[in-house]
Amino acid sequence: NTMSSVIEAMGMSLTGSASMAAEDAEKAESAARSGAVLVEAVKAQRLPRQIMTRKAFENAIAVVMATGGSTNAVLHLLAIAHAAEVPLTLDDFETIRARVPVLCDLKPSRRYVITDLHKVGGIPLVMRMLLDHGLLHGDCLTITGRTVAEQLRDVPGEPPANQDVIRPWSSPMYA
Repeated sequence: NTMSSVIEAMGMSLTGSASMAAEDAEKAESAARSGAVLVEAVKAQRLPRQIMTRKAFENAIAVVMATGGSTNAVLHLLAIAHAAEVPLTLDDFETIRARVPVLCDLKPSRRYVITDLHKVGGIPLVMRMLLDHGLLHGDCLTITGRTVAEQLRDVPGEPPANQDVIRPWSSPMYA
């Protein structure tokens, strides 16, 4: 789940695709849309290294921190950055961690699972909150050819009331 969230945050998968249930009909629709977007990206010569920039990696790290994602993300992101020839170090994770609050109450250390997150807004809501608070690079390109900010334009900036999967900015799980 953490790495699906990372790939979405980097712009390499469709907005909202990381947290849906694998057996849900919504996943089949997302897979079909993903195929169409991939074909368009190939035609437009929209290449992974154009999307997976230093700023995109910073966005991914911010989402990992905001969701309380797995520490394995550190190893995987460092390896992906190396393969993409993007400079990234362990210190970069600490720099971003110091700025980003933990907004989500997710397992394994907390209460909810990724599909619970999806029901209340998913990774797009978390990203929009980070964007609105200056902790996400909205100008990053995504696989769709649109920027992160354009992808998140219609996403609410606050979590819905009467749920506690995603905490409001003013009351994070941890600062």
